[in-house]
Amino acid sequence: MIFSFFYFLERKKFLFYPTSGGKLYNSLRYEFSTEGLHTYRKLRLLENTINKNNGPAQALKAAKAWPDSTRKENYFYSSTTFMNNKTSSFTELDKKLDEQLKNIFLKK
Repeated sequence: MIFSFFYFLERKKFLFYPTSGGKLYNSLRYEFSTEGLHTYRKLRLLENTINKNNGPAQALKAAKAWPDSTRKENYFYSSTTFMNNKTSSFTELDKKLDEQLKNIFLKK
């Protein structure tokens, strides 16, 4: 029992898994961490753009209202919230964030 517990702890440290041929495969932990980091950077870009008022006025107005509407939707949940209460996924949040950034940077 103790061996399996320590094996479990040790196993969670790896971000890459080597094969016998020397190739490395990404772990799910690495993939999710990378995805989260990219989304965080996009959120910071949106926030900085709104604060500096860079972009079309209508797109900035919509972008300013978007974070409040996102908080009302249940994208993130705590450990005390049940999974079935979650109405939207992380992927949907990322897509909506991309839409906001496209409206600011690609539309004139």
